Amino acid sequence: MLWSSYLVLFAKKILERLKIDGKALLFSVLFITFSPHMIYLAIQVNNDPLALMLLVGAVYFALEWYKDPDSKKIVYTALCIGCAMMTKLSMGLVAFPVGWLFLVKLIKTVKANKEAKDRKPALKTKDLIKQFVFFAVVVFPLGLWFPLRNLIGYGVPVTYVYAIDSSAKMDVWMYSPLQRLFLPSQEILKTPFLL
Repeated sequence: MLWSSYLVLFAKKILERLKIDGKALLFSVLFITFSPHMIYLAIQVNNDPLALMLLVGAVYFALEWYKDPDSKKIVYTALCIGCAMMTKLSMGLVAFPVGWLFLVKLIKTVKANKEAKDRKPALKTKDLIKQFVFFAVVVFPLGLWFPLRNLIGYGVPVTYVYAIDSSAKMDVWMYSPLQRLFLPSQEILKTPFLL
């Protein structure tokens, strides 16, 4: 419940950063808070709530960094992404939108530095590159240490997912989504968790 509560707080801060306020903010926060998935996350006893909270935290800190780039905010972003990847490797997908923010900021900074020939630029391109290197130094070891440990020590591929035996009751690969939703067979109906 703690992680899903923090997730809601980060989501509220993101909405405020996007300049959503008043009734729209209230409705959005209530929608996030009382969505069925959030209620489900609050009672889960696994790593999903923590992973999602860190993912939303990474987006929040990346937006904060974009507004005012400094090393502290980029470290918080790297810590959130690295810990999210340590919790669940698929959370590394947040690196794509965060990387896009980094790229946009870099392009804007380079453009602003070219236009500011006579005066000192507010943010130098080399300072931004240093922050990106610092980000990589934090996020890669933190996010990839466990999969690399398993690869080196035990030969387990980095993206390994435990295979489900085809005789397992929960395996539904042989049914299309159309069959699962609209034309369930007697076998699907006998097994309660397949739908």
